[in-house]
Amino acid sequence: MESHNIARTKEGHAAQAGVDKWILIQENTFRNWVNEQLRPGGMEVISLDSEFDDGVKLCLLIQSLQGKRIRVIKNPKNHHQQLANVTEALQAIANDNIKLVNIGPEDIVNGNLKLILGLIWHLILRYQIGKSKFPTKKLMLAWLQAVIPEYKINNFTSDWNDGIALNALIEFCKPGLCPDWRNLSRSDGFNNCRAAMTLAKAHFDIPLVVRPEDLSSSDLDELSGMTYLSYFMKLDSPGYNMTLTLVKRLVRNQGISNFTTAWSDGRLMCALVTSVGGHIPGWPSVGGDNIQVMQLALDAARVLHIEPILGAKELCDPEVDHIGIMAYVAYFLKFKPTMAPAEKVIFSNIPAKSYVGKEASFSITLADDDVSPGDIRAEVTGADSTHKVHFNWAGRSGQGYFTASETGLHKLMIFCEGQVINGCPASFKVLADPSKVTFTTVDMCSIGASTEFKVNSAAAGDGEVAVKAKSPSGRSLNLSTMPRQGGNYVSNFNPSEVGEWEISVLYDNQHISGSPYIVNVFDPSLVKVFGLEGGNMADGINFNADATRAGRGNVRAEVMYGRTDVTEHMRLREDQAGFYKMNFTPPQPGLYKVHMYFNDVEIRGSPYDLDIVDSSNITVSGNGLSLVPVNRTASFVIHGVSGSGKLDVEIIAPNSASVPAKIKSIGGTDHQVDFVPTVVGDHKVTVTYGGKKIQGSPYTVRVYDTGRVAVSNMPSSGLLVQPVVFDIDASKAGSGNIEIMINGGEIACSVQNHGNYRFTASFLPVSIEYHTIEMKFNKEHVPGSPWRIAIADAKSMTVSGRGLEYVQVNKTASFSIIMNNLDPKQLAVSILDPHRNSVQHKLKNKNNQMKVKYTPMEIGDYTITLKYGEQELTGSPFVAKAYNTTAIKVTDIPDGVVGQPIEFGIDVRKAGEGQLEIMVNSGTLPNTVESQETGVYKMSFTPEEAGQQKVEIIFNQEQHPDSPFTCNAVSLTAVQVRSFELQLPVDKSASFYLDLERALDVNVDIISPTGDNVKAKVSSQGSGYKVEWKPKVAGRHIINIQYGGMQIPGSPFYVDVFDLASIRVDNFRQGTVGDEAGFSVDFSGAGMLEQEVQIVGPSGVDVVYDTRELGHLWRDYIYEAEEPGRYQIYVRYAGFELPGKDSLPYDKPSCYIQSDPYDKPSCYIQSDPYDKPSCYIQSDVHRSDVHRSAQ
Repeated sequence: MESHNIARTKEGHAAQAGVDKWILIQENTFRNWVNEQLRPGGMEVISLDSEFDDGVKLCLLIQSLQGKRIRVIKNPKNHHQQLANVTEALQAIANDNIKLVNIGPEDIVNGNLKLILGLIWHLILRYQIGKSKFPTKKLMLAWLQAVIPEYKINNFTSDWNDGIALNALIEFCKPGLCPDWRNLSRSDGFNNCRAAMTLAKAHFDIPLVVRPEDLSSSDLDELSGMTYLSYFMKLDSPGYNMTLTLVKRLVRNQGISNFTTAWSDGRLMCALVTSVGGHIPGWPSVGGDNIQVMQLALDAARVLHIEPILGAKELCDPEVDHIGIMAYVAYFLKFKPTMAPAEKVIFSNIPAKSYVGKEASFSITLADDDVSPGDIRAEVTGADSTHKVHFNWAGRSGQGYFTASETGLHKLMIFCEGQVINGCPASFKVLADPSKVTFTTVDMCSIGASTEFKVNSAAAGDGEVAVKAKSPSGRSLNLSTMPRQGGNYVSNFNPSEVGEWEISVLYDNQHISGSPYIVNVFDPSLVKVFGLEGGNMADGINFNADATRAGRGNVRAEVMYGRTDVTEHMRLREDQAGFYKMNFTPPQPGLYKVHMYFNDVEIRGSPYDLDIVDSSNITVSGNGLSLVPVNRTASFVIHGVSGSGKLDVEIIAPNSASVPAKIKSIGGTDHQVDFVPTVVGDHKVTVTYGGKKIQGSPYTVRVYDTGRVAVSNMPSSGLLVQPVVFDIDASKAGSGNIEIMINGGEIACSVQNHGNYRFTASFLPVSIEYHTIEMKFNKEHVPGSPWRIAIADAKSMTVSGRGLEYVQVNKTASFSIIMNNLDPKQLAVSILDPHRNSVQHKLKNKNNQMKVKYTPMEIGDYTITLKYGEQELTGSPFVAKAYNTTAIKVTDIPDGVVGQPIEFGIDVRKAGEGQLEIMVNSGTLPNTVESQETGVYKMSFTPEEAGQQKVEIIFNQEQHPDSPFTCNAVSLTAVQVRSFELQLPVDKSASFYLDLERALDVNVDIISPTGDNVKAKVSSQGSGYKVEWKPKVAGRHIINIQYGGMQIPGSPFYVDVFDLASIRVDNFRQGTVGDEAGFSVDFSGAGMLEQEVQIVGPSGVDVVYDTRELGHLWRDYIYEAEEPGRYQIYVRYAGFELPGKDSLPYDKPSCYIQSDPYDKPSCYIQSDPYDKPSCYIQSDVHRSDVHRSAQ
């Protein structure tokens, strides 16, 4: 098997040292994968080659992957402890059957990135992709080719760069996410990848271990691609779950739960093959071991053009990873399922239960004509019996019939061509025949008496008897049943609730004939008799019997006088259901006994005693029967009490509570009654004698409570000629009269009645002095009486405070009111915002001074109205103007130059009304204001000195929250230009520096001789700038430098640019030692700058030469060669070396000129063997390429 112990390139070769982009992608991918494992523990790795060196994070990574703790030294202090941690981690990896080659603890501690990447790839293979010993890459590719066959995936690199395959894969995993993937453009790979990876993260929580720009890159390496795509096909991944779902649709009723153990015996694979139309001889009755059964499935699949990915032995191997089987079965998803003959048979309507000896049936349907009735057979089996089933067919629909001969659980088996159809075996229960069971019951019974029920099941067969009772309230009771001889059962019924009870008799959980039965239960103790307390000869006796709660039945009564039955003097009638009225006319005074029955059962309390008396001469008198104060003893006297009759007094308070009454004889036939009323209101006093009210009874006693007269809104002070008003509530005081006097009756008081004993009283003060109010109820002072009211003039109150003038929004504003000892409760404060909405405010009274606080929420006018009573205070209403300093918008104040104006803008439109003040440098520097539109101004000031300038903005005496604003002014004289070159060759990069006091905007414009602008790169460097540029044409260039919008001293600057390429070196002459040699140099095209020629011999010594003028700035250089070898020729102009140097060997007819291999072009000169020199010039050639051409 291929070794994976080192990280590999996209072609599969070992990673080499360097900075190849695919290595960076792989390192980034592996680091992201590691961080995904460490993230739950709150850890992160930034650098793979340095953060595993102490072994701590490596141990935590292995712990996260294995789910087991590893012994780790959390704070290693030396190299030995670092090695111990790494060793512990590598040992844990080895213990999990991961073979590591050529990597040891020292490699990790020393940060060997190549081996660390190899180690991480091992972990990804084992814990992310799978532990399979089979070729993982092959299986992953096979699954991808099966689920997105249109895209023809062949690798994990270039096939994914355009992002279309990834969109197709996501559409497979969740149809509807990328329905238009076929319409995506291959040229938009980055956006395709980014969109797909974003969807995968949002819907599947697949992390972006590979970045979209890396997945779309041609440098994507294979291991990074495999790592990311493995998230789509690992256990419980979106690809895994969708494949499992689609396979379940093909193989129904098999309970497929995985792609491993469920398939190891080969039978599930056979079921899959046959479900899509494959033929396996003898299926499902096939023999052989697991591998042989699996081979049958693979052979049948080949006929369907599905080639195996692994062999039968490998697919049955318990160590096979899910990806092997998942990849293979994915090729079946292109088929539609077919139905086996047994699947084409559907049965229904099987009885959940049937009865012994009674024929039962079920329905059966054939899906199509491929199955005929002759292919169908069925049987019913019980514990000790088997019953044949016969069918009646009508086309493809049939009815099966059978008759069970025993009770108990039975099973129905239906076969088609010898195979059991879906849904079989079907279980049902056979019961005994409940129609043969009889029951003896009653129609009515009483609570407190036991009733016996009898059940006879002798003719019904073997079954279980149960008796259940359901009460009128819905409670269910299981009654005990006791067996007797001959199939008889007895059940005792002891009801506890009145009403109709439902009695159910069940035989094998089936109601017998007539069940459920209704039994009426009654309770005589619930019959209530009223009105038998006593009576009077004059009126007779009327009494009632209430049997409405006693159940269904009848009431009967008997009256005895001694031993004489006098029932004939009584009349009984049922007034309404269960309620009876009786009238008895006693023939003479005396004691009678009344017997009451319900359903002929004597009720509880019967017989009742009835005492008959004569009360026509009884009278009452006394103050206790008229107006009585609460919580005081009241009395009255009853006259003329004689005879054996019972004297009774009942006093009922307004709250229906009974008031105790004490009756005592005071001599003769008089009795005194004392009582203490505790509540206010009319009391009902009823006096009875011998059970009959005396003449005039009941009496009404009016009870009052002066303490319950409530006076409210009584002011402590008032205003002159303003009514003083207060409220009186006597609704809870009872009946009586209210008297009110002002100053002893000198001032009139008016009272307004609101009904229900509620009043409003008022009077008009006529002088500035205390007024006295007295109030009585039923001649008694009410609580608080008398009251003293101070009278004053409201115009004496004063108001002050900034809260009445200018107030800032979102800040608390306040003002004060001097009360002059007036009642604060009479003060009314109203504050309205600019929209006339009420503004919340708070009042606080301290030392006779009322402070009002409120908070304006928007700019504008706030109207403040102050009243005392109905009179407005002097100056009311007040108008406070709310402003918002923070709403003032100030544009950025730019830095500037001394002597030049600095401008900025101010917008106060949203700040409200007020006074705006602007000060520059504490007011020492003048400024100008120019209005641009209402509320918008342009401000300007001119700095006089370099340094920080401070601008203060004050609105309504309040500083702007960002004030003071600052900017800086600089002096142009402080600008220094250095490293400025006045002469430059064409195409030579040049730079110069600007040293500044402070960084302001610098503009550098360079104009070539042709009038074109030359690009200049200006970059910040320290407190100044660096300017870089490169001239492209020869001639004088003009450089303008502006600082803070002004030309710096010396600007513009001038630079002379020349073209070294216009200098021509030619006419090379060679010879032997002692001969004259030479060459020509034409400087006329370059200009008049300094020129220099140097000739160096083979031994490194300068060679003396002569010159001869050939024309304007055109010279011939002549020298005599004194030694054989190469001669180096250097030509310089304005200090710049001509791009190229020449050497002339005299033993070979050639010379070689090499310039700097990186900056200057090289020149290769070859002497023609016939003394005709030729020159070949090649620019921008790497040193190694020049050497290759020279060899």
